[in-house]
Amino acid sequence: MAALSFYQWLVLDTIAVPVAVLAVGAFLTRLAPERFRAALAAGTLAAGSMAAHAGIVGWPRLPPTDTLGWLIVLVPAAAVLAAPFDLWPARLRGWGVPVLAAAVLAGGMWLLLRPLGATVGGGGLAWRIGAATLAGLLPLVGLQSLAARGGSAAVLAGLAVSSAGAALVLASDRSFLLGQLLGGHAAAFGAGAFAALLLPSFRVGRAAVVVGVVAYAGALAYGTFYAPLPGLAAALLALAPLAPLASWRVRRPWPAAALAALAALVPTAASWWVIREDQLRRAAAAGGLGE
Repeated sequence: MAALSFYQWLVLDTIAVPVAVLAVGAFLTRLAPERFRAALAAGTLAAGSMAAHAGIVGWPRLPPTDTLGWLIVLVPAAAVLAAPFDLWPARLRGWGVPVLAAAVLAGGMWLLLRPLGATVGGGGLAWRIGAATLAGLLPLVGLQSLAARGGSAAVLAGLAVSSAGAALVLASDRSFLLGQLLGGHAAAFGAGAFAALLLPSFRVGRAAVVVGVVAYAGALAYGTFYAPLPGLAAALLALAPLAPLASWRVRRPWPAAALAALAALVPTAASWWVIREDQLRRAAAAGGLGE
């Protein structure tokens, strides 16, 4: 049997594996009691992202010692820690869920970026952790509200387009590996969006939002450290997960998902334009130095 080529492995690890995991997990939600379906959906999303990550960079040693290792651990950990958010009685949720979810996000960013402390120093590390937490906090609260209103497909469609856009930006000029990791997240979120549209049992709740935001914000924070982006491009990509809120008033799932995806295209396309302009400036500067 002939060995797979690089591009075949690329498609297998980045797209086929997470999509297959989501398909199996989405089918299993049909067999689960109603109360546990949202938590199972969160676990399915985490498993899809984790499978893509493991296929691309391999399984880490435990406990992890570097940022890539922590990233693959934090996504399923977020699913476990956030699962009770969808199991609590409604009267116990309120603002308690966003506050606890923010604590999960902040703790995750600290574990994820802590190995970089020797490179950036204590002050620089604290600034990066704070910026990553704040960037994830806004979509965390907004998307949880949207998910609670029944916007499962819109939430995942927006996260899928945001992750795909960030993947293209990083892979085109900065880091192919980090772009591939975000591409794996995009495949998992995209498959989840279709599952939410086709299977009423696949319902995204608050826990799934925590999983999606931790996966996206963590990969982006890691990516912008090792593949520095222009400040405007990084800000646009950080705000892209807020795009699904454009579908707030749309009740029908398919139009809401389409609007969320189109809205996410705006900041990601703008970040691509910023990167392209930066490439042209660098090329012009290099040409001037060579004369």
